[in-house]
Amino acid sequence: MMLIDPPFEQLDEMQKCAASLKEAIGRMRQTVAAIWYPVKDQRALRRFYQDLAGTGAPKLLRVELLVHPLDTPNSLNGSGLAIANPPWGLEEELRELLPWLSKKLGQTQGGWQMDWLIAES
Repeated sequence: MMLIDPPFEQLDEMQKCAASLKEAIGRMRQTVAAIWYPVKDQRALRRFYQDLAGTGAPKLLRVELLVHPLDTPNSLNGSGLAIANPPWGLEEELRELLPWLSKKLGQTQGGWQMDWLIAES
């Protein structure tokens, strides 16, 4: 299991995360890797999702837990994990856990979303 958790202090750190995942997948295709990222700027996130989708991972699950609405400006609206090659059963466990977490941790409004950036073929 590889965890990528940069400080996100530089503007290019999302691109570096995607490049690191691409390199890891290139070396060992079945590696399980998770990238933590802040949910803030939706435009930057859309680009990040595109970069992640281009990593060549066999499958890539996106999970986000929100504590504020997505359109709350200048705020950390939530956190996300992009998980390459997630272990079997994790998606089902998260579907049960995320509603409870969003209710407990939500500040102005809780929520969650989960989908596949790269679905298993």
